[in-house]
Amino acid sequence: MHIGNLEFRPSFAASLATLVILPILLYLGFWQLGRADEKSRIMAQFAANAEGDALRLNAEVASHEDFRYQVVQSHGSFLGGRQLLLDNQIEAGQPGFHVFTPFQTDEGDMILVNRGWVPMDMHRDPVGDLRVDEKPRILRGVLNHPPDVGYRLDAVDASDWPRLVQYIDTEELSATLGQKLLPSIVWLDPQTPDGFVRQWKVVPFGPEKHLGYAVQWFGLAAALVGIYLIVNVKRSKPQ
Repeated sequence: MHIGNLEFRPSFAASLATLVILPILLYLGFWQLGRADEKSRIMAQFAANAEGDALRLNAEVASHEDFRYQVVQSHGSFLGGRQLLLDNQIEAGQPGFHVFTPFQTDEGDMILVNRGWVPMDMHRDPVGDLRVDEKPRILRGVLNHPPDVGYRLDAVDASDWPRLVQYIDTEELSATLGQKLLPSIVWLDPQTPDGFVRQWKVVPFGPEKHLGYAVQWFGLAAALVGIYLIVNVKRSKPQ
């Protein structure tokens, strides 16, 4: 193809490489846009639920996906003698633990409550007093899935409390605690006493990061097209 004294004459290899790589770059860009939209919807849902009335916590609510991130409320008591420390939790760059305490509702259900983050000392022991008042109270917090992190190593040993764990599996822990746990957990409300550092995040980072990645992928796609055109355009030899 001739444009003035310029001739566009791409090689087969260059055209094939562009046809293979360009759709991949565009796909990755649009995938990041989709992830950004998903994160925005999750954050909007979380914010809307926080402003609404709390649902009464029960087995049906705790088992239904539609109630994830919903503010829930129940009356019962903490079981402070059987607490779990989820290892490898980072807050502001400092290692520590998330403290999970079983909560027994008046209806007889048991659910794990994440009371927040505590730092660890040089001996990998939690810093601070982990004890909790076991008097009857109103529990309020956000319903969520158990954290899907950690390495599944040995089973939890019920002889040592609070017990250090690498992951939270409600089915396995039900056998350890001697009572069936509800499949969800509760993030303890930041305004509720008997908690620790509670800066709950429904997503590890916001949609802005995905938008930045999308710009990078689309930029690479544009650069690929530009290089393909520039490299394969040559001046025509005079006749």
